[in-house]
Amino acid sequence: QMFLIVHNGVGMQRSEQDANRYLELSSNQNFFPALYRSALVMQCYDNVPEYRKMSSDNFKKAADSNNLDAVYHYAIMKKTGATCVKKNLKQSAHYFKVAADLGNPYAGYQYALMLMTGNGVAADEAQTITYYKKAADSGFPDAMYQYALIMKQIPKQNATKQTTAEATKYFKMAIDEGHPGAMRY
Repeated sequence: QMFLIVHNGVGMQRSEQDANRYLELSSNQNFFPALYRSALVMQCYDNVPEYRKMSSDNFKKAADSNNLDAVYHYAIMKKTGATCVKKNLKQSAHYFKVAADLGNPYAGYQYALMLMTGNGVAADEAQTITYYKKAADSGFPDAMYQYALIMKQIPKQNATKQTTAEATKYFKMAIDEGHPGAMRY
């Protein structure tokens, strides 16, 4: 926070040198919410090599501390190869799983997608269903829709009244949340 105040000269003389000092102090404290915020700030200054390295390090430290926002953000960065982080789908899957297990439905959806496609992690149908359902039950419409599709696509010889009812329930939930794809069912 102080970095931004000094960097932008809010209520004081603007000083890049002092701003950098506050940013470094924040990074060195190992106060994980501050690490995450400083990583976000440093990410904006990608053209400064030392900020890029500090941003990457701080995102990882904050994510490894199980700061939910940092874990999810770092998973996305690992999946996409964002500015200060090298793309690594296996690590991305790991961090999506951690964030999902900490309760982030968006991470659960992403992890289920990776499990379904075998992208960065071994394909696992049972775990795919588990993570889609968990994300759906947390209120994420895309997960409601995907879970309903899976329940609907169970082969007729294996389908039961329960799986059919489950598909219908989750399609309705997705429709009620405004999911456009669910409207077709």
